[in-house]
Amino acid sequence: MKLSQSETKVLKMCCDSNEILTLKTKEKDRTLFYKSRFLSVDFTKDVIIIDEPSPETQDARPISKNQELEIFFELQQKRYLFDSQLLDHTQFTLNESTSHAFKISLPEVLRSGDMREYFRVETGIKHAITVKFNIYKADSQTPVMSSLIKGKAEDYEGEMLDISGGGFSLREKPDNISFPLEKGDKINARFMLREEDGEIEIWSMISNVRKFKDTHTKIFGLHFLGKEKNANIGALRTKIFRYVMDRQRENIAI
Repeated sequence: MKLSQSETKVLKMCCDSNEILTLKTKEKDRTLFYKSRFLSVDFTKDVIIIDEPSPETQDARPISKNQELEIFFELQQKRYLFDSQLLDHTQFTLNESTSHAFKISLPEVLRSGDMREYFRVETGIKHAITVKFNIYKADSQTPVMSSLIKGKAEDYEGEMLDISGGGFSLREKPDNISFPLEKGDKINARFMLREEDGEIEIWSMISNVRKFKDTHTKIFGLHFLGKEKNANIGALRTKIFRYVMDRQRENIAI
């Protein structure tokens, strides 16, 4: 698949004006963000040259050759996304100043960047956000019930690791009971991102289950359900987007 004429025009305009871009990549159990800018594009060699990215995520390592990347940028009030990878390192001269730069692969297509779930931020380890919830197994309409109190749903608490407009990561508290969660289960997650926004309650589904390296602590990846379970999903996502943007600005300031 080749880029359309309009897509090539967008990338050329970004390079001509050295537009800012955000890179997202994965490292083990972490999602890392970096900031960079467009420098040049060569459509004959399928290469884009960008400024050496600066990390926005604390303690982020340098990006490795062949590492897969997701790129977000804005141009003329439109947002775009594309998949790429780091091909090589190079030198680039701009305004008579030579600096280290990256060669990344030209994408096959530009996607809409309006879906901000692609931007995931860590919520903080020192002041972890508590998530309270009940568990609904698979297609069950009733929650997992308490083994101690008859007729009462079992209440669970975990800690949020990161969040985006599309979902969040949840871990078990070391001193709490283990979660009987599996892929496909649903929870009615309740948490507070910012005091002024109040408590958010949003139905979510387990997408994946993994473990911290060298530990038995489980991490659950969840995605937010749509209007069929969250009638006010638009308003909820607006609150989450605002929090994500604020956290990104905080990371830049660190």
